[in-house]
Amino acid sequence: MSLNIFVTGGTGFVGYYIVRRLLSAGHQITVLARKENIKARELQTIDPGVRVVYGDISDFDLLTEICLGQDVIVHAAAIVSFDPSIKKHILQTNVDGTIHLVNAALAASVKKFIYISSISTLSHSIDDHHYKETIPWNPKINHSVYALSKHAAEMEVWRGSAEGLEVGILNPSVVLGRWDSTHHSMQLFEKMKKSIAFYPSGSTGWVDVRDVAESVHLYLEKCLVNEQIIINGHNVSYREVMNKIAKAFGKKSPRYALSKRVASVMGGFYTLFNRWPGNKGWLSSGIINSLYTPHFFDHSKSDKLLGIQYHELDETIDWVIGL
Repeated sequence: MSLNIFVTGGTGFVGYYIVRRLLSAGHQITVLARKENIKARELQTIDPGVRVVYGDISDFDLLTEICLGQDVIVHAAAIVSFDPSIKKHILQTNVDGTIHLVNAALAASVKKFIYISSISTLSHSIDDHHYKETIPWNPKINHSVYALSKHAAEMEVWRGSAEGLEVGILNPSVVLGRWDSTHHSMQLFEKMKKSIAFYPSGSTGWVDVRDVAESVHLYLEKCLVNEQIIINGHNVSYREVMNKIAKAFGKKSPRYALSKRVASVMGGFYTLFNRWPGNKGWLSSGIINSLYTPHFFDHSKSDKLLGIQYHELDETIDWVIGL
């Protein structure tokens, strides 16, 4: 059945692939974009029926107008940054924007609301770093401003559920996919193209952006309601991923383990340098700790409820670099 679906962030990295997947399923799509851009034009080339509305997630009246007649909202718009110097901007977009959108959905009697969150909102068991949807948020941990914003946004989505919305929260791990070379999702590929000799000792979850898009399609197709699901294809060390990317580029693999102590010193200099006017960057102790921690994200719920067939990591890497 064709649905009217409103996608925020539809010209951004994850949102763009979500829109393309939903279009292929025959749905009618409205996209909110902050300004005119090439991705909006690409979507309208793929399907001239795509409606692109230019505006801001903070404009409640505009959001309410767009929501009228929509069956589903997919909320993928977000500021992805761990820089505390722009905390206000992050919170305004990620939290206040979600508040406005949930309220607009309720006012317009939208049936379903799917929120694209992040693994940064998840907590792990006490004795190890295994993450599951059922482990409650731990406020005692020193969370990044990004994690705090996404968690607060999740709470607003659950508030919408309590007020009558059918909701879904999807928590992708580190998302890999084709995009502009300056985008954060492509930075590891750009670095490995030039060869890197050192690697951190930690591990994390990785997922193909096409699988994130597929998870949205399956959530709708299977008529799921009020579920939170980790979307994670593979739990793999940074070293192994870097080796795979280097091999795909025909470059040497990183050979030396970079100690956490040295990384912390380098991170301090990096952050100091990027505090100068005209520079941008942030490498916090939390980010460095994460690079040296073995994280494991349980994707069994996505297997059970969605039945998603994740792309192999090698396949994703080859696709990203165009092999």
